[in-house]
Amino acid sequence: SSSTAVATSNGDGNTVDINNFSGFASNNGGSVNSGSGSQGGAGGNSTGSATGTATGNSFVSVSDDVDGGAGGSVNSGTGSGGDGGTANSTAAGSNAAGAGFSQSVNVISNVTGGNGGNGRGGGETGGNGGAATVTSATGTAGSGGTTSVTATQVGGAGGSGFVDADGGQGANSTLNNVVTGGTTGNLNLTQNANGG
Repeated sequence: SSSTAVATSNGDGNTVDINNFSGFASNNGGSVNSGSGSQGGAGGNSTGSATGTATGNSFVSVSDDVDGGAGGSVNSGTGSGGDGGTANSTAAGSNAAGAGFSQSVNVISNVTGGNGGNGRGGGETGGNGGAATVTSATGTAGSGGTTSVTATQVGGAGGSGFVDADGGQGANSTLNNVVTGGTTGNLNLTQNANGG
């Protein structure tokens, strides 16, 4: 699944407010309820992009939440769980100088990779967790207002193995200066990375 949200405001004293969502339970892989040597369906990949721009001195709030789909599980019989889907997010917000009290800019990017499905039976495995990636999260307050940018990235967990099946691998998660911002006022930058 893919979702893109873009909003622009002209003039001073306005509000730009974006809440963008992509993925969630709508793109889970299919499960297996009976069979031998079966394979759970892979979770769907999800991409989100949110951009809020104020050409004047206006408040800007941008949130992008992206979830990869969970891999399908093998509920009976034997088989391997499906891999979790990947999740990718890009979020940006900015305003400009203008009349009145300096308005703030808030940007949030949350991404979670899909969990792997459960496997069942000897020689089978749980699905691997899906990778989560915050491509970039940036906020700029030309107004000089407070700017806060937060990125949270969570890799998908590996699926469990039942009846002698092996567990799947959790996804790694690394963030390296993907959060950026600029203002002449207060600047708050936060990034969190969690493996599956």
